[in-house]
Amino acid sequence: MTRTRLALVIAISMASVACASPSPRPHGHLPRLANSLDALPATFVAISQSASEAPHVEMFSASTGQPLGAVPGLPTGSQLQSLQVSSTGAIWVTASRGPRDRNGTLGGDPAPNSCSSSVVTLATPGAQPQKVWTFPSSQWVGDAVPSPSGRRVAYLSASCASSFADAHVVLRSRQGDIRLTLGSNAITCHVLSTPFWSPNGQEVTFTYSASSLTAASPPPIPGDCPEWHPGELAVVGTGKSTGTHGFRLLAASAGCGFRTSAFDRWGLVAIETCGYMELGPAYLEQFSPRLRLERRVPLMPGSDPTSLSVSPGGEFVLVDEYQAPSTSGPALPWDWVWIFNWSGLRLVRRYPDVRYGLSQASW
Repeated sequence: MTRTRLALVIAISMASVACASPSPRPHGHLPRLANSLDALPATFVAISQSASEAPHVEMFSASTGQPLGAVPGLPTGSQLQSLQVSSTGAIWVTASRGPRDRNGTLGGDPAPNSCSSSVVTLATPGAQPQKVWTFPSSQWVGDAVPSPSGRRVAYLSASCASSFADAHVVLRSRQGDIRLTLGSNAITCHVLSTPFWSPNGQEVTFTYSASSLTAASPPPIPGDCPEWHPGELAVVGTGKSTGTHGFRLLAASAGCGFRTSAFDRWGLVAIETCGYMELGPAYLEQFSPRLRLERRVPLMPGSDPTSLSVSPGGEFVLVDEYQAPSTSGPALPWDWVWIFNWSGLRLVRRYPDVRYGLSQASW
């Protein structure tokens, strides 16, 4: 599911990629809609890493993809777990380390109380960063996303030792005094993507890959999971805590799975990947608020993973796609940054991941 699978992917012939849909045909520009109230952001930020530098937050031109320089004052290095830009333009960074492996066996047998997670926000580049929360070593936290109003935050949370595939969504007030949970009853060895808020803050969306285990069968190897079920698109209300029974779910096409989703001006946008290990054809899909498929746009095959970020007015979607290498595709990995709206898909820039890699692009 991540870049750590590259050795396996390169070693195995992926017949599904060979029959992938044609590559996208980027537009020279994306016209704004006649009644648009949204403006195309001038810049975006991403976690970047070059051959000579540790991972860090960097700013880029949204029109050309040209790097504009590092954003000072934020965490750097391998602890950078996720990055989001709020509706007010503040940069939110989730920093996470751990868990520590207790041995060199498959899965590593993760050690309890060996995690370190915190959430930091930066109002504007050059300002003094503020630490929102620091979490105990027994807890792993990732993917913190502020609500449009800024009063609440959604993030993924799990026990440190089982954080490899046992997270649930937490909805927490900025002051930290009100806390709701979504999906805390999910069986171990499931996967949740980043939770994104609806414009009015009354719902969140994410993708949910259910476990192939049963409640009575723990992971046979500590720290490792059997393959989970294909990802489904989930929409959940934010007014109360609920288990997985409260998820409104939409299954992907046969042989495919959803990998991430977010709300935009027309409903929801999601990434669907297909084929062996879901490393074949990849699509950006636009859904209506009732989850009816409206548009299906091909991306590059081998998406592993792709992140989404929606502009403040909801019209433009920033797509950051990591294209894994394969025997029938690229020999080396690439990072592709696209902009999507109802008019189509435009390529901003592609980056050679082995020399200059991007992830978690946001605006």
